[in-house]
Amino acid sequence: MRHVLILAAVFLLSPRTAQAATFRVTSPSGNTAIVLEVAKSALRYRVLFDGKPVVKPSRMQWRLAATEPVGPALRVLGQRQRTIDETWSSVTGKSSRIRDRARELEISLRDRIGRLLILTLRAYDDGVAFRYAFPEQPALPELTIESEDIEVGLAPGLPMWAANYGALASPQEQEFRRTQTDQLPLDAIFGLPLLVQAGPKAWLAVTESDLLDWAGLYLRPSKGKNSALETVLSPLPSAPGIAVKAGSRRISPWRVFMLAKTPGGLVQSELVRNLATPNQLADISWVKPGRSAWDRWWPGDHNPNATNKQGMNTATMKDYIDLAAEMGWEYQIVDWTWYGKPSRPDADLTKVVAELDLPAVIAHARSRNVGVWLWARWNHMNDQMDKALPLFRRWGVVGIKVDFMDRDDQEMVNFYTRLVKLAAENKLMVDLHGAYKPTGLERTYPNLLTREGVLGNEYNKWSNRVTPMHKVTLAFTRMLAGPMDFTPGGFRHAQPGSFVAKDVAPEVQGTRAAELALPVIYESGLQVFCDAPGEYRAAPETGASFLAKVPAAWDETRVLGGEPDAYIVVARRSGDTWFGGAITTTERRIDVSLGFLGTGSYEMELWHDAPESQQKPASVLLKRAQVTAKDRLEVSLVHAGGAAFVIRPAGR
Repeated sequence: MRHVLILAAVFLLSPRTAQAATFRVTSPSGNTAIVLEVAKSALRYRVLFDGKPVVKPSRMQWRLAATEPVGPALRVLGQRQRTIDETWSSVTGKSSRIRDRARELEISLRDRIGRLLILTLRAYDDGVAFRYAFPEQPALPELTIESEDIEVGLAPGLPMWAANYGALASPQEQEFRRTQTDQLPLDAIFGLPLLVQAGPKAWLAVTESDLLDWAGLYLRPSKGKNSALETVLSPLPSAPGIAVKAGSRRISPWRVFMLAKTPGGLVQSELVRNLATPNQLADISWVKPGRSAWDRWWPGDHNPNATNKQGMNTATMKDYIDLAAEMGWEYQIVDWTWYGKPSRPDADLTKVVAELDLPAVIAHARSRNVGVWLWARWNHMNDQMDKALPLFRRWGVVGIKVDFMDRDDQEMVNFYTRLVKLAAENKLMVDLHGAYKPTGLERTYPNLLTREGVLGNEYNKWSNRVTPMHKVTLAFTRMLAGPMDFTPGGFRHAQPGSFVAKDVAPEVQGTRAAELALPVIYESGLQVFCDAPGEYRAAPETGASFLAKVPAAWDETRVLGGEPDAYIVVARRSGDTWFGGAITTTERRIDVSLGFLGTGSYEMELWHDAPESQQKPASVLLKRAQVTAKDRLEVSLVHAGGAAFVIRPAGR
């Protein structure tokens, strides 16, 4: 139910009293606050957590085309307050029922040449946010934003984890490296989320939400200001000096500051989704999160005991579909080259290569209760979606994987929205690759199950960058924004010192137990497992049986411990069954309470590192035990090791 209480109506202030004003919005529990200061010289905000500043007073300013900046000399016209308290449901993500509880203040301001600006501030117990709008008005009949100059003032010397993309157009596939707030390269272009340890019990993550008909947001060091960052918007490709040409919407995404006492508290936060536009689809009964076999893209022609030639052909696709059926996975992805070489200028999404009998593949999948997804390059989809998506539906396809966008300017943001809307009209689910970070669009259009925008397992084919430290840190950085299609499940292993990148039969860094933990730790409404059928069929007791059990959507999430660069332990509930995952960068003893369990007795299956896993990382032990909420989970992990568990009520 929605409970929205309007606390105060709009009221007007006289110009004489409007020269300077301070506004403060505090969260329902009082632990977070955002403060706005309106002064003649500048507009500034600051962020407080447990009464202490985590973002220092920071300037806000906007540069509009062919006119002076908006920010200085603003007068307050009025304000409106409200309290939000509602609960909404989700078919994907870390929780199935989400409480949206906050206090909000909307402030109307006008500058000296008559332009109206509306700022909305909101405070939740797990963070604060603000957004701005330039309504349609005589003083601003057209809105063209050249830049958004908003500072994020941080204290010097703070640990910070950020991905330096170095440019405003990329697939957003980088490591989130640790640095310090006063040691930032001046040419850096930091993507979001950006993580800061602001104090012993104060963790801050900066990101954005509700990115619709706008340009994507980045942060860069503010010149001449120690440890301060400033926002930068992705420019239009056709007009590099312009970031946003606003239509009727004229309202920015939310600038989001997630706050928690521990980094695990940030992982549990639903702030990004709470700030996003609610579900726009009347019927989502057909949206089904699930697990998928990939195809031969990751393992290449490596498929132990296969009897057919591997390739984009009917026999290979049927073998992968049979794997999905055997594992109980809901889906199969038919990846690139099914409609020929994607680089061809005449590539046609309605025509299938001769080696692949797609109708027969889809019919075989349907007979095995497996749904088929098709891959497409974004430029082909952009040109052909009006024709291709209805055709895919007639073929019996259930989802599309769209790739290589590699941008987040306003034009590309609008492509995302157009795509997921038209896909929904044709009852098709969506997975976005070569994609920018999530901003809550999966709430607005729940048929968007996941996206890439992450340096994932595919990089093992050509680099050594998917390290144990990277995999741990992803959970505290990129994953804070939302689901990520990391494609876990590699079943050939090497410790970091002996890892060698290979295009065919690639390996993953770390132990088998650590790889099993990833589909629990990493949130994704479509969990795509990357390896070949022969690898999983040969390993039922050494991990494949766990991958057959783990779901792709959750009712509840608990982070039981962890910190960036070191380790993480996550427990997630599906119905009355708990699944857990732990990964570590170094040898470690995990000791966590099982107090999240309900009353009664439970049966636990625990896959964990063996004593020899340091030298033989594919080794894994399976332990079965009865446990209760009074017990603790204690397990030893080797270097780059991990553990995964299933706990269900006894007798089930």
